[in-house]
Amino acid sequence: MAFGQYELAKKHYEAGLALDSTNTHLLTDLATYYTEIFYLTDQMPKNNIIKDPKHQARLYIDSALHYLNESYRLDPKDVNTVYKLSVAYWNIEDCSNAWKYYDQAVAWGGRPITEEYTKDLKKRKQK
Repeated sequence: MAFGQYELAKKHYEAGLALDSTNTHLLTDLATYYTEIFYLTDQMPKNNIIKDPKHQARLYIDSALHYLNESYRLDPKDVNTVYKLSVAYWNIEDCSNAWKYYDQAVAWGGRPITEEYTKDLKKRKQK
């Protein structure tokens, strides 16, 4: 993922999950893949391959939420997963859930939370 090899990363995450479907780090990492693809697709202009980039992007963020919620179900105290849940919900403008998971991440130390994200969340909607 760090080198932009998204499909290769996805393949490895899925291979790992085939061996251990309850590995919360792999679930969260696969969700991160879908979140990255969401961002790439959401910014695309309409083209011959993707007629409706916004609709396709929504499918990717829904996949991210699926894997993040599964990871959270298995380990509700993983601050990285909780933070990424907040961001994913922010991306679909579900501010209630974005704040819910943001507050949990803060309560557990807030390590991955960026100042930029905090500002963006506050701009979108107050609690």
